[in-house]
Amino acid sequence: MKTTFEIQAEVFQAMDIIWKTFNETEHVMRWSFASDDWHVTEGKSNFREGGAFNYRMEAKDGSDGFNFMGTYDQIIPNQSVKYHLTDKRKVEVIFKPTKNSCMIIMHVDAESVFPLEQQKSGWQAILNNFKKYAEQYKESR
Repeated sequence: MKTTFEIQAEVFQAMDIIWKTFNETEHVMRWSFASDDWHVTEGKSNFREGGAFNYRMEAKDGSDGFNFMGTYDQIIPNQSVKYHLTDKRKVEVIFKPTKNSCMIIMHVDAESVFPLEQQKSGWQAILNNFKKYAEQYKESR
């Protein structure tokens, strides 16, 4: 039986900046890790329905690493992104803008290797990193 968990964060930033920083490769590489001792060393993304992505996640000390890969299934600008990972798990990201912020809600299919709470806290840490990055982001004029 498939288990899905939900995480969320309220991001206080303009919707166009939230969309851009959440989906563009150059930005994803700056926030998509769960702790400061990890980083994204390279990334490729063809951000369109049917397009693939591949982000290389590595521990900064070189002790561990993996590729986070998948395919975009549905993209509705400023509303939602659905994708599936290479192991067939599905992820849905919903953007609910308000006057001064945007609630980001993610539904993630759990995997069977790590405990559910560990998975949920890891994904939440990454979303919290995004929140911090997006709220500090300033467009260069």
